[in-house]
Amino acid sequence: MPNSVTMSLRCSYCGERDIDRICGDCCVLGENGHYTVTKGYCSIRCQAADWPNHREACKALNLLKRTAMIMFTLFLVAEDQASCLNPTSCYDAEDVFMIREQSQLLEAMQVKYFVHPYPRHKFATRRRDWMLGTSDQIARDLMDQIYPLKVWLWNDLLCESVEEVSILVKNTYHPIVRSKSNGRRQSTALRPHKLFRVTLKTGDKYAVDITGGRFGWDEWVVR
Repeated sequence: MPNSVTMSLRCSYCGERDIDRICGDCCVLGENGHYTVTKGYCSIRCQAADWPNHREACKALNLLKRTAMIMFTLFLVAEDQASCLNPTSCYDAEDVFMIREQSQLLEAMQVKYFVHPYPRHKFATRRRDWMLGTSDQIARDLMDQIYPLKVWLWNDLLCESVEEVSILVKNTYHPIVRSKSNGRRQSTALRPHKLFRVTLKTGDKYAVDITGGRFGWDEWVVR
């Protein structure tokens, strides 16, 4: 998302429109360099005056950011060990990330494993590697099985409530289209997607989305 959508428009203390600084401790910076969560101020005096009220919310958001990083790291571990992707080439076409995959029928007839380590060496950029990895259904299914860990990370000391929400994505930024050897194509656009709606003890609500990369989203934590 562009900064114009996620950046603070007014000073969080006095309400002035001229934002001069943001709280650097709790701001959330996406992979694309855009801020997704900010607390803006018009001057250092307003920031200092608001700190007693902002301290607890700042600490809670920092903890949420760290737990989201842990969840994403666990996803990468699951993805490295269990993937069904078998790409041969990739390229961009009008803001669509195109993937060509080779058939696995020969491997099936040779009684080889359908699941294999994720082929990271086949992608030129980290962003492409990450985007395609989050589209892997097997890795997402493995993450769904560790619900007790999610409860432990987002426990009662940090969160008031945690809900798993299913949405139908319509505003994909950079969708992925997987092209099979038989000519069939499969797009991530208009696909169901799961994320978490987290309410902190401070009352602030955030969405935690670990696998949004398959739609071209770089943000893990958003309002």
